Amino acid sequence: MKVNLRQPSPFRIDYRLDDPISWPGYNNIYGRSDHYNYARYGIPIAFFSTGLHQDYHRVTDEAQYIDFPHLTNITRYLHDLLLDVANLDKRPLVDKKP
Repeated sequence: MKVNLRQPSPFRIDYRLDDPISWPGYNNIYGRSDHYNYARYGIPIAFFSTGLHQDYHRVTDEAQYIDFPHLTNITRYLHDLLLDVANLDKRPLVDKKP
């Protein structure tokens, strides 16, 4: 959270996808994502998304839908977050046991 607050435009982090009950409301985006098979076995993952649009993952999905300024902000945030994690004195705690 501290890394987010240091960003020029902090994000409003949506934790609803952390709850499997919310997945149907999002067309099960979490459960359909590549990292799901790690998470279901208790292997820590991080899930970042720039959001959805009507043509998401369809043949009509084109680069025109990418919000590049927003993607740049996410990339900057991820860089800062990973740098902070890499510089920790000890391993981050996992919030759930497998």
